[in-house]
Amino acid sequence: MSSAKVQFMITNAMRAILVDDLDYLDAEVDVMRPEIAAQLIETRTKRPFGDRPMPEAWKRGGNMPQRRGGGALSNNLVKLFLAGVCCLGAAVMSGRVSVGTLLGGAPLGRKPLKKLSSEMKSTKKRKSSSKKRRKKTAAA
Repeated sequence: MSSAKVQFMITNAMRAILVDDLDYLDAEVDVMRPEIAAQLIETRTKRPFGDRPMPEAWKRGGNMPQRRGGGALSNNLVKLFLAGVCCLGAAVMSGRVSVGTLLGGAPLGRKPLKKLSSEMKSTKKRKSSSKKRRKKTAAA
């Protein structure tokens, strides 16, 4: 049975498999939810609860099992937002970004950028001795 189909009733063939092959009681099959019956047949699950009664969640009109989890942090968008806030907080705490930058005014980082040319020392280039020799030999 494919998972795309929705089971809405228990057929006589399904009932025969559940009772004869998988050892479920007739009274249990009468009140069993059709989608549970289809799943039990598909997985060939024998009656697993021994002398105990069938779980209420398996019965028609019974309590559906509640989903665990939920809450505010179950939403992926909330998790992504919190991760972004943490990253920005870490950047501000480490000094990589200033709060003013986040608000739209101050420059990035703790120190303003300096021009490289103002810090470089000028050095005179020495002429090589081979050039001097060439000039002397050319003049002579």
